[in-house]
Amino acid sequence: MTKKNKKLNSNSNFLKETIKIGDLLSKNYQVEKEQPIEKKISFKKKLERGEAEIWLSKKGRAGKIASLVILKGVSQKEQELLFKELKKKLACGGNIKDKEWLVQTSKRELIKNFLENHQIKSKFCGG
Repeated sequence: MTKKNKKLNSNSNFLKETIKIGDLLSKNYQVEKEQPIEKKISFKKKLERGEAEIWLSKKGRAGKIASLVILKGVSQKEQELLFKELKKKLACGGNIKDKEWLVQTSKRELIKNFLENHQIKSKFCGG
């Protein structure tokens, strides 16, 4: 193997190229390409981090509607960061008590879209 062939083989991780010296003189190049076997991974199912139930509630709020989100399978710190981001996105208030979010809005569809964008499976429950 010549120095040129060694450089080609060492520099290319994915393709092996061999050039014969006789073909160089006649300007007919023979290139053999070997491609690595790629692992085929199919992600049919999205990776889900947790589950959420979204409720509408009027109880104890002087008739004003609020959304109650119950999260399962998400850590407390992660919940706080997600809740802060949700409140900024919806421009509303709210608080967290025992893995339950109380969001002062009735926009359940936007809450569901937000949670699903963060790989949290969510469903509507109640009114």
